[in-house]
Amino acid sequence: MRFRFLNGMDCPEWLLAEMAEFSHLSALKFKTLCVIASNSIIEGRTQMNEAECSKYVTETFSRDEAIRLFFAIRLVMEKASKAECVGEDLEKELQQLGVPFEHSKQISQIYTTSRDQMREKLLSTIRKEPSLFVDRVIEEKDTVHLEAIATNGQKLRTNLSKNLYSHLLNELDAAQKRLEHLES
Repeated sequence: MRFRFLNGMDCPEWLLAEMAEFSHLSALKFKTLCVIASNSIIEGRTQMNEAECSKYVTETFSRDEAIRLFFAIRLVMEKASKAECVGEDLEKELQQLGVPFEHSKQISQIYTTSRDQMREKLLSTIRKEPSLFVDRVIEEKDTVHLEAIATNGQKLRTNLSKNLYSHLLNELDAAQKRLEHLES
């Protein structure tokens, strides 16, 4: 089954296993953990700090379990933000995956409240390399010389064997056809 909050992908088995553990937390503790996960995305943190983590450690609930649940909630919110998932859809899909009603409602409310901030932060942290434009191709006996210019103005020169150049062209052509197929 494919889910909107996972950008049309199936839910990974490990995430399903962690979602089953959500029910072991009270609604209040789960809500607090959702807020911590949401704030960590907005603040650009990838870990829970010790003070946050210690709130969840009990005789029956270990530090590792708290961290795993934090990462599962964080992943759900991160993926939903990137997929521009609506809060109601997220809530329904989490219920389909077995997350208790109250817990799915909590995560959906917190997600909806901070969705735009999370999305803005996530998009700002995507690292993009400058794209290349092949300016000149010089073919010699067994070698092809490529001269390219990056969008940042940097010039690049490289030499490829004719076989490798041919393979590169075939791979780029196949990738372009796959992308065209996705767009239609």
